[in-house]
Amino acid sequence: PHRNASKAFRLPLKGGVKVSAFFVASLLGLILVASPAHAAWQTPGTPTEVLATAQNIPPVGVTTTVNTPYFSITAEDVGKAVAQQLQLQAVEKKADVALTAGSPSIIHSADHPLKLSIHALQIDPQSRRWQAQAYILANGKTEIVKPVSGNYTPLVDVPVLTHQLGKTDIIEAKDLSTKAVPERFMRKDTVTDAKLLIGQSPRAIISADRPIRQGEVSSPILIKKGESVQLTYTNPYMSLKATGIALQDGAQGDMIRVKNDKSEKAVSGRVASSGRVEVNTTPAL
Repeated sequence: PHRNASKAFRLPLKGGVKVSAFFVASLLGLILVASPAHAAWQTPGTPTEVLATAQNIPPVGVTTTVNTPYFSITAEDVGKAVAQQLQLQAVEKKADVALTAGSPSIIHSADHPLKLSIHALQIDPQSRRWQAQAYILANGKTEIVKPVSGNYTPLVDVPVLTHQLGKTDIIEAKDLSTKAVPERFMRKDTVTDAKLLIGQSPRAIISADRPIRQGEVSSPILIKKGESVQLTYTNPYMSLKATGIALQDGAQGDMIRVKNDKSEKAVSGRVASSGRVEVNTTPAL
């Protein structure tokens, strides 16, 4: 049997030479090893040569272009659009709008220009929540519609200092700017009109970029403790003047203690102007 099998697999060549199929297969195997194809994952039943021919290998030094979307609609864009709708519908003059926690920061992206339009806006004034439909448009047509929701916080514009000021400073218009702050940070005496601050002085240090309360400012100090002042006393029948020493700092309209130079009596008077104290409430100097 082995002899027959050996004869069956012998191939005739020119000159009467016969070679076995085993030798031919070995020769082919050596050829394949000597000329390896490009590395590629092989699929069962597909020769390596076929995969190597089909594989697209870019030339050295050339990178493959990746089309990454560079136009996007963000959660911030949606928030601004909803805030504008709240203003147009007279719900809030100004509001800080946020999307529901866990919402993606990128709502939609594409490799072409996009526009955003908010529709079907509904609000709950009690909980200050909202929901709407975000229409994302491209070339004048609706590309996708996404439901969005979140909450909003009313904002109030208030004057704030641009830098820190102390009690010896006088607030000027150049020291102020406007900032929108959440309504929940407001107090009954929070100053909302810059005119009420201009010309005033801090009673203590006031830091920048925060709301200012009425009690934190007063008229500028016109008289400082230890300064020489003029004391005046007037009534319908007489007018008296004397000199004294201020025992306290005082702004216009403040009641301060002063000491008469001659009598060395301490009396109370109201600051009338720089260096002058009225003591009309005192029976005598």
